[in-house]
Amino acid sequence: LLHDALEKASICDLIFALESVAESGLKEVELIGEASATLGKLEATRDAAHNRLMKMMQHRHPVTLGEALQAARSAQVPEEKLEEAAALLNHLQQLLDCMKLAQGVDARVASLSAATASLVPEELLEDARLQLKRLRALHHALADGHVEGLRRALRDAEACGVKAPELAEAKDVHRAWSAKMLEIDVARALSQHNNLTTALSEAAGLGINSQELEHSTSALDALQSRLQAHARLVEIMPRGV
Repeated sequence: LLHDALEKASICDLIFALESVAESGLKEVELIGEASATLGKLEATRDAAHNRLMKMMQHRHPVTLGEALQAARSAQVPEEKLEEAAALLNHLQQLLDCMKLAQGVDARVASLSAATASLVPEELLEDARLQLKRLRALHHALADGHVEGLRRALRDAEACGVKAPELAEAKDVHRAWSAKMLEIDVARALSQHNNLTTALSEAAGLGINSQELEHSTSALDALQSRLQAHARLVEIMPRGV
């Protein structure tokens, strides 16, 4: 019995075997000594693994907690003493999954709040916090109506991992704004009064900030003045001249 218990290196089997030997009066001193020493080492390893698991539960990092849980199982910590740690690990992993899947400001705020309330280590929240910050900045850029500001906000949001569906509207708007600004530039360069008037009106309707349009609006006013002056000149010029 002692030989089998030693071969398995099982704490429970060694305890049972040593108790049986004590009751039977077996005198294999060397074997009993080896079994007792082995049991002592296994119990010390088990207790150390359990203590580390308790510390990792306080730290609440899913990776180190998972490793400590696996080590505790390998060290033969009883399963009933692992239930709380296993439940905590599952809870933490669910919180992190929610953060990864969250889309939109409201969902991101909710998932971050839940993780913070559950004392998830700050280092695991840094990426999500940055993504939320830049997503909000992107929304502000959309509202501000500055083409270059929106481009930079899109670049920053995409670089930190904001999801494609969260960027889709801003990308569409930026393309529309950029195309309209190009149309305005061409109309201004060619002094196309009607085209410039229409393009400026459409740009305002698209939400482009009026500051972006000031130069072209001034150009339109100057063009209008020139056209009016030319029209007056034509009126006063004698016919046939």
